[in-house]
Amino acid sequence: MTIYRLRSHVRKSVPGVGQAELDAIDVGIAKSDDDVPIVFPIEAKSVSDALNRVQIHNMVQYARHYFPGLVVRPLAVKVDYQSVVHIMEFNVPNKAGELRVVKAESYLIASSPAQLAAIRSTNVPKH
Repeated sequence: MTIYRLRSHVRKSVPGVGQAELDAIDVGIAKSDDDVPIVFPIEAKSVSDALNRVQIHNMVQYARHYFPGLVVRPLAVKVDYQSVVHIMEFNVPNKAGELRVVKAESYLIASSPAQLAAIRSTNVPKH
């Protein structure tokens, strides 16, 4: 599959939702001609920001509305204070309450000491 970035930071009106905001939207084109393209709506969150179920549901509705008939695979990317990038794929729910993680992977980024210091100097959550 070859992945193409369609657009970064999208905000559009979606019927029944209102405004949907996506950090990026990509499309994957398979190697064989009989495969349907896959739309990847992407939500990215920084260290101090939490993932939001409603926001992910709304980006799914955006993809369904603007790319009817295509497969939708919603993704979220989240970095943590240890410089680990977490990538999650979600199901395609009809309601926000039905949203589930179907696959998750984590990758440690080899950061320099200066980069780690910058990450840790952001708003550290209180435990």
